[in-house]
Amino acid sequence: NMVSVPYFQRHGPHVEKGLLARADVVVTNSAYLNDYALQTNPNSFDIGQGCAAAELLPELPAVLPADMVAIPGFRIGYTGFLTDLRLDIDLLLAIARWSLVLVGPEDKAFKQSKLHELTNVYFLGSKQPDQLAGYIAHFETERTYQML
Repeated sequence: NMVSVPYFQRHGPHVEKGLLARADVVVTNSAYLNDYALQTNPNSFDIGQGCAAAELLPELPAVLPADMVAIPGFRIGYTGFLTDLRLDIDLLLAIARWSLVLVGPEDKAFKQSKLHELTNVYFLGSKQPDQLAGYIAHFETERTYQML
């Protein structure tokens, strides 16, 4: 969906449909994008959002990453590209009353956001895929929320 990204808004509208039409197969990661692609290419398939869960959720206890040792208590976390195209900065500000751990590269909006002014928001930067399990294992879970 090139036209949703500012960089592509100039040429995207006239290039995108041609690319979709010429592709042998179009793979999307959402029902919305699949419906969009199907308008141009009948060989479009939604494979959904996903990850290799076995690699990301090892048997506990996982070793607490060194850069999380000083982060106190109740940790809410996210791993992935920190971009305002996908994440609502205002919503993150609203839930940042606990330790908010953000793992991944940041776009300009995130780098300039008020999240950096909060003492309980931790930007840990990019990590290798094989390191992510250690972070995810130490984020709070649905079970933790039910105990509150």
